Amino acid sequence: MTAPMDAVALFRTVLANPDDLTPRLVFADWLEDTGEPHNVAWAEYLRRRTQFQESVVELPGFDERESSIRARFTLPVRQFVRHRATVLQLLPPKNISVRLDGFRPLLAVAELLPISFALEMRLVPLALCDGNTFVLATPVPGDRELKAKLEFCLNRDIVLVGANANEIRLCIEQLYGSPDDYETVDSVFYEFTCEVESVDTVTPNLSRPRAIPSASE
Repeated sequence: MTAPMDAVALFRTVLANPDDLTPRLVFADWLEDTGEPHNVAWAEYLRRRTQFQESVVELPGFDERESSIRARFTLPVRQFVRHRATVLQLLPPKNISVRLDGFRPLLAVAELLPISFALEMRLVPLALCDGNTFVLATPVPGDRELKAKLEFCLNRDIVLVGANANEIRLCIEQLYGSPDDYETVDSVFYEFTCEVESVDTVTPNLSRPRAIPSASE
């Protein structure tokens, strides 16, 4: 169902004023007023991110509440890379998806990820934040085991956002070539299901009838 116009207007204001904390706090109040548990969790996330706005890593002790947030946010990868700090303050990384059409990361960023990791784990390097936080696209952004493995192997904080499996496959082939060109533990391209919205307008969909925003450039 279509979200109420006041929700659409509030969320547009948040996106249009990334450095102004007031609109996101007003939106958080609106979410909490709906009384829906997933919206209340989202409101708490927005408020806590406002307190820790310099960081893009996960909020400690908030895992259970984050998992109840239903909102989804899909945007072009270049827009995400350009505004990643702001976007990651609005929703947990696992609730964010990027469209990878024609994307090629900076060489300095691509070199941070071993080719074998990209091929076997289906990963596209996106950006490095704060000198240590590595942001990658994956079809399974909520896979905590994958995140922990990457943090151990790469010795960096890892942020995983979602992307369409086919777009990831094409991007990896453009970056590194076919997996047949490399000797890897498992060169099979795994197929994952990952629903990515095609969005042309900002439309928060705030469950019954409220809860799930989408965005465009």
